[in-house]
Amino acid sequence: MKTQNFAIGIRYPVKMIVLLVGLILTGLTGTACKDNPVQDYGNKVLEAYDRSGKVAGGASLANLQRALDAYRAANGNYPPSLQELEAFTGEPVDPNLFRYDPQTGKLELAP
Repeated sequence: MKTQNFAIGIRYPVKMIVLLVGLILTGLTGTACKDNPVQDYGNKVLEAYDRSGKVAGGASLANLQRALDAYRAANGNYPPSLQELEAFTGEPVDPNLFRYDPQTGKLELAP
């Protein structure tokens, strides 16, 4: 019985040490390797996601520019703010995504 308790008591710390050593080695090899295909794949996925957001932003930019032109045709001038354009179209506009000049009606994606 005592040997069984001793084996159970020793098993837990050994597993922890093996786990910690494994984590340390995995971390070191993951950061030391320059050619890490998993990391490269992850970076490419994130880049593609960023590009898709810019394309979607470009599509909404064109739609908003048409809405600005429609507002000007209806009111004789461009809206003083994008919130005013939002009220005119009934579509939500996130002013943080765009830079807007109400004097010229110029609209562009915010950096």
